[in-house]
Amino acid sequence: MRASILTFAGTVAAQNLFPSPPGVALPFGVQAPSTSGFTNPSIGISRGGKAVCVSGTIAVPANTTRNIKFNYQLPQNQTQLTETFVEYVTSGSPFSQEVMGGKQSVAGVYSIGATLCTPANNTAPQRVQLLTHGVGFDRYYWDFAPGYSYVDAVVENGYAAFFYDRLGVGVSEKADALSVVQSPLEVEIAHNLAIRLRNCTYSDDAFDTVVGVGHSFGSISKQIV
Repeated sequence: MRASILTFAGTVAAQNLFPSPPGVALPFGVQAPSTSGFTNPSIGISRGGKAVCVSGTIAVPANTTRNIKFNYQLPQNQTQLTETFVEYVTSGSPFSQEVMGGKQSVAGVYSIGATLCTPANNTAPQRVQLLTHGVGFDRYYWDFAPGYSYVDAVVENGYAAFFYDRLGVGVSEKADALSVVQSPLEVEIAHNLAIRLRNCTYSDDAFDTVVGVGHSFGSISKQIV
């Protein structure tokens, strides 16, 4: 009985701390945002209720000539993986130089999971922050929990917030992890997102200003504006 009560209490606490991501019903009088540019859109509010949001997938074309070409076959078993690791960390090993095969071109139209949030007071900001998460997280790093939502802080300061799952993360497309999902292509995806935000691809109104914000690894792709 005690274990059951503790389990129930833990479940309730978790539900209160981590409410559903955007997709819940809007409060009365709050206008739903445009779903332009989103596939399978859902409408909801931010964790702290300060923003109204549209979430879904978007198609983002991107290309680069700066991805690294690797002369390397992925390990087929645990033994090969261990041998590769040992070779990589051994002092004086030429492993890093041997696997680098120069640059290669990568291009495509990539399916990206994204969310656009605007203030829940029905105002339409002319500025938007483009938020890119780091390694080990998805886009909801920026809208974590009530009282811990960067999105809520953004909209309270007169910005819209656009945050997305980086390529290969969350609900975004799982492209080839070795040859495609590299920082040069991710920079181009972020750059093209900024252009589309300026050109009102994901909103009824164009944003005059796009501010790039990155957490940890996500800051690499802020070479955009």
